[in-house]
Amino acid sequence: MKSIPQLLPILLCALLLASAESAHSETTEERLNRVERTLSGGALMKLLQLVENLQRELRELRGQVEMQAHTLSQIKQTQKDSHLDLDKRLQEIEPKSKKKKKT
Repeated sequence: MKSIPQLLPILLCALLLASAESAHSETTEERLNRVERTLSGGALMKLLQLVENLQRELRELRGQVEMQAHTLSQIKQTQKDSHLDLDKRLQEIEPKSKKKKKT
């Protein structure tokens, strides 16, 4: 089954095609009545509400991605700092161990 975001363009295209086809054979009053029935049925309002909900969800997900990217950046920096510290300590120990071996 297709997800809602994939179905939305299909539904809109179907609505536009139906409107275009019936526009040729309908009078202005018939078209207006059909549009009023569609609006009173709430189909467009439901679609609008669906789009708004999807946009809100997308904003929330983008916020989560941004927070996770920041957390990952901090983790990488901490890991880099730890490696640099370890390298520094090992370099300090190496000369001492070489001196002990020589004696």
